Amino acid sequence: MSGSNFITGVLLARVMGLEAFGAYVVAQAYLLYANTFQASLVVAPMMTAVPAESDKEIQRKQLRGFFGYTLLVLCVTLGGVQFIAWLMGWWSEHLSLGPMIWPLAFAMAGYQLQDWLRRALYVKVANRAVFFSDLLAYGGQLAILAWLIYSNNLTPNAALLALALAFSGSALVTAASHGLRPSYAEAVIVIKQHWSASRDFLLTWQLQWLASQGVILLGAGMIGQQAAGAIRAAQNLLGPVNVAFQWMDNIVPVRAALHLRDRGRHSLITYLGRLGLTGGVALGVFALLLLPIDEWLMTLLYGEEYRPFAILVVFQALYYFFGYGYRMAAYYHRAMGETRLLAHASACWAVLSVALALLTVRVFGERGIMLALVSGEVTALVYLAWSWRDRFTASAARADRAGKPAYVVHRRRDGSVHLVLPLANNRVLKSTLRMYYPSRWTGHLYRQTLAATLPLRIWFGWVESVGTLTHLCQKLAPIMNAVPGATPAYVGGLKGMPGPRAKLTLKIMDADGNSLAYARIADSPAAARALRHEAQMLTEAAKLESSLPRVIKQGEFNRPHTYFLVESAGPEQTLEPVLTKRHFAFLIRMLGKDTVAWTSLVDRVENDIIDLSREPNLSDLLARAFVVLRRNPNHEVLTCIEHGDFVPWNIRTDDKGDELFILDWEHARKDGWPWLDALHFFLSDCSIGSPAIAERSSNGALRRFFPYRPHMITPRIFLSQPTTPKTGLPSICFVFWLSGPVKAIQRQNSTKLSAARCFNNF
Repeated sequence: MSGSNFITGVLLARVMGLEAFGAYVVAQAYLLYANTFQASLVVAPMMTAVPAESDKEIQRKQLRGFFGYTLLVLCVTLGGVQFIAWLMGWWSEHLSLGPMIWPLAFAMAGYQLQDWLRRALYVKVANRAVFFSDLLAYGGQLAILAWLIYSNNLTPNAALLALALAFSGSALVTAASHGLRPSYAEAVIVIKQHWSASRDFLLTWQLQWLASQGVILLGAGMIGQQAAGAIRAAQNLLGPVNVAFQWMDNIVPVRAALHLRDRGRHSLITYLGRLGLTGGVALGVFALLLLPIDEWLMTLLYGEEYRPFAILVVFQALYYFFGYGYRMAAYYHRAMGETRLLAHASACWAVLSVALALLTVRVFGERGIMLALVSGEVTALVYLAWSWRDRFTASAARADRAGKPAYVVHRRRDGSVHLVLPLANNRVLKSTLRMYYPSRWTGHLYRQTLAATLPLRIWFGWVESVGTLTHLCQKLAPIMNAVPGATPAYVGGLKGMPGPRAKLTLKIMDADGNSLAYARIADSPAAARALRHEAQMLTEAAKLESSLPRVIKQGEFNRPHTYFLVESAGPEQTLEPVLTKRHFAFLIRMLGKDTVAWTSLVDRVENDIIDLSREPNLSDLLARAFVVLRRNPNHEVLTCIEHGDFVPWNIRTDDKGDELFILDWEHARKDGWPWLDALHFFLSDCSIGSPAIAERSSNGALRRFFPYRPHMITPRIFLSQPTTPKTGLPSICFVFWLSGPVKAIQRQNSTKLSAARCFNNF
């Protein structure tokens, strides 16, 4: 569709010439105006109402009703738009249709039928059928135009008839092949149900047409048809962007309705926000790239006649850039049923565009038309943004009057809660953001972007806000009472990834954002068991190391399977993700005095993975692995308290960087293996020694770097420790890979298939 439209526009502009092409564009503007009635009265409510209905039979009846509705609208608009065209031609001869009246009528009918049918296919999620429908329509039009050019018969009349023939044929084939039939009885029901929304959409689309195509027609009537031709040439040059917008109009309202229906308003905002940010950056870069090459593109495609109008390409790029933002806001209000607000924004758009065109067109010509288009669009976008801001401010004021602290909830893509940010002041908010420790450069960029854009998003109200933390934790009193000076206004939250052991971590702060304590809350049996185990392990580890979180309070809530653990806060300075001697010094302090036979530890590992060993594709492989591990039966190994998740984001230090403060002990064990924590750290996200190379989450990374790169710093430190097991580093690496998949499967972050691939690397 994009390629056909682009080629069609270039052929018409070059072959017809600027004046004849301008006449064709004027006629096409009337065609697009006729389509605004169908798009507003029929398509807009259909794209939201039908996907929101889960019953397939009701959906089928609705589509039949909307089909009947569109035929009624088509009959009315065929005559009405022709009359409007006659009036415009009476006002200015540049806008007269003349002999194009009947070709335009046929083109209106074919275009509107095909347009409605393709959108009905989008509603039915028949995207492949949409492609074939467009292939018949746009490809057929291009083929007919090519024949007309070859026979030297291309005129504005012939071009309109080519459009009518191709689009009518596509509409008939689509309706017949998919069994789409109109029902006037269902149409009456549809009209009654959706008339209120249709009325608002009608006013919105009429005003938007007036502010866009209407302004172009107005300018063409004032300075000549060549203005319309030049602007359409610039628009055609950016045809792929316009096609992307058409795709969005077909797809995004449907997906927005599904997000709202299935996951709620927060999911809708997240979806549109992510789409808006991605597209906005892309369009902004695209507009900048056009600046130095606009004149070259215009003359290359259309010829020297169009060189004076090259600047219109840049104006059109800006028009699309701001139009993208307006579309995101419009999709949100359409999904929420706030169609009246869109009508108000369109009124502001139309008034400013028309007024500015009347003032500037005779002075600046085609540039005045484009200036009016862009200025009106920006006005509508600002109106919607300011309206949203007003409602957010009113909501915040109501929360303040109720004496409740306000929070912003940031969610993941799947709709689950990620961060809960208190709005008491900026210091508390930024301190809460530091709870999210990114493990990759993309994560660092995410946190920086979130921190930089959050104040603006809060100011505009583009966030999900709540008045209290009760939707996350209903019983905060036991936690607050355990921490002197704690108040809910200075509490932020971080929710773990969804899973059986997911927990909510609360950061309790003072007014300056300094940490007072951390509270972890479990609301599932597995998560509660993990917190109880963490409290036990912290007590055991405190006997060997003083610089650890201290258990302040723990207990159950009134509900079953709920448990909380309050821990003391420590330093918040993060370290570079490099395994150094101070990490090994900490691990040495975790060593116990007892020794255990190597074979006993191998037996324990074998028992840990008993479920995996029953898998047909793993049993033989694991049997051979344990034969290898038992080759050193006489060695003994010191036991230690193994942290189990010794990774950079669980490690803090003070300003001097001497003492390590280790968080998250839920995976710890008293009878652990020495140095498995060091190997876990090494593969987490580290730049090791010189050269600074590591491969994150790579099955072959440990195997490649540790056994075969002894010159690197970390293996050298590892092997120099007096307590390193005599079995050698390769055996320890193998044990790490045997125990790692078990932990991953327990956390539901891996599968038995990935475990098999991991073992096969050895």
